[in-house]
Amino acid sequence: MIDKPGHRQTKAQTGLKPEVDGSKDSDEADNAMRRRRLLYRCSHSGTKELDALLGGFAKAHVANFDRKALDEFETILACPSPDIYNWLSKREGVPSHLDGPVMNMMLSFKLNI
Repeated sequence: MIDKPGHRQTKAQTGLKPEVDGSKDSDEADNAMRRRRLLYRCSHSGTKELDALLGGFAKAHVANFDRKALDEFETILACPSPDIYNWLSKREGVPSHLDGPVMNMMLSFKLNI
């Protein structure tokens, strides 16, 4: 087919595979972006101690998190840094609304320095 000015080729004409359902690809792209943001956020929390704890945990686990785990981790990171540090150092108990699988992983995480 000859290209005409102002004419856009379809994916079939260009040889590209047409997308049947782009939602899965979109979800994966969204999760990948969330993971990158979380990795950055975890190593820029405000204190070196918390950066080491959160950054080490994130590097070890965030790549395997599904959407639900990413949601839970983001909810935890929305809390004030001193609170997160106190929970991870077991100086204070974790509030019940944050006590889930990701928080349990964080509490059992051992940082190898």
